[in-house]
Amino acid sequence: MEMDNRKEKIRKKTILVVEDNDDNREILIKYLTFHNFDVRGISSGKELENYLINFPKPDLILLDIKLKDCEGLSIAKKIKENAKFSSIPIIAITAYAKYGYKDKALQIGCIDYLAKPIDLKVLLDKVKKHI
Repeated sequence: MEMDNRKEKIRKKTILVVEDNDDNREILIKYLTFHNFDVRGISSGKELENYLINFPKPDLILLDIKLKDCEGLSIAKKIKENAKFSSIPIIAITAYAKYGYKDKALQIGCIDYLAKPIDLKVLLDKVKKHI
């Protein structure tokens, strides 16, 4: 009984999945939720900025670096330059792996990088490593 009470008090780690493709976002949310994370789906850079201003800091951000409303790398840079948010780990996600985005993402301050299509086992390993 005492063990059960301790489990209830452990806060789930919060992950923001910033992905403008509805199907991709839902797959990531369902997969990470299944693995006991508190996952929030966000579909735009504007939504991400609003979330960061109005809600508690997440433990990790999975950020698509090519969003419809903005460049994900510019958002990552803004986050890393803001002292209030700079400690949030960001894993960059992109379908444009061949174009040097990995190096750009790491230079900006992203802690890791995933190329699409995403291998969910690799994703989980990276999330656990950085959270």
